Amino acid sequence: DALASADGKLLIQRVQELAQQAPDFSAVLAEIITCLHYLALLKQVPDAYEYTMGDEERLLKLREALSSEDIQLYYQIALNGRRDLPLAPDQRNGLEMVLLRMLAFRPDENTSKNACAQSVKPAMHKQETLKTAHL
Repeated sequence: DALASADGKLLIQRVQELAQQAPDFSAVLAEIITCLHYLALLKQVPDAYEYTMGDEERLLKLREALSSEDIQLYYQIALNGRRDLPLAPDQRNGLEMVLLRMLAFRPDENTSKNACAQSVKPAMHKQETLKTAHL
């Protein structure tokens, strides 16, 4: 939820709460990856929910809060982070860095729209040039 709402303070607070339970942070990251997989699946196939995925209401809420692009980006960051976790000074720091990477590289909605508009303009200009060349 903290990641979906882009709340860095809450995200780190949740990691601190986890740390008090002495978890295996690699397993926590694996659970995040599994959750992201479920969200991606539910984005593309809304009726694919199975009870083994966990809390349906919560998953559906997260599915609506995150874009498909965010889910895919987070999944990739989490996979790479899990691979790199043994390189971190400790697993908690590694998990925090993975989560912070997710926040830092989350596409800005305005930037994404501007990039899309800019990529369409050259294509439109090219079509206009072609039409003019044929006249």
